[in-house]
Amino acid sequence: MVIPLGSEQGPWTYALALPVNDVYYPVAYLDNACAELPKLLWKRVLITGSHQWLEGWPRPQLTITTVRVLDDAP
Repeated sequence: MVIPLGSEQGPWTYALALPVNDVYYPVAYLDNACAELPKLLWKRVLITGSHQWLEGWPRPQLTITTVRVLDDAP
């Protein structure tokens, strides 16, 4: 799922998160260069790209190459 982040999270606006028991756990920050991100909020997605670990941050940043919305079916 693509979720929004608050300003206190740093330079990122969005994160890729896993839902577990109605709680969303961020696993990676998403590079803001992808213009499609606002349309993808709260949708299940399949993302390809590359990641980069940044010193001092607990999660990698993903630079998106392609993104595809997945069906809502389980």
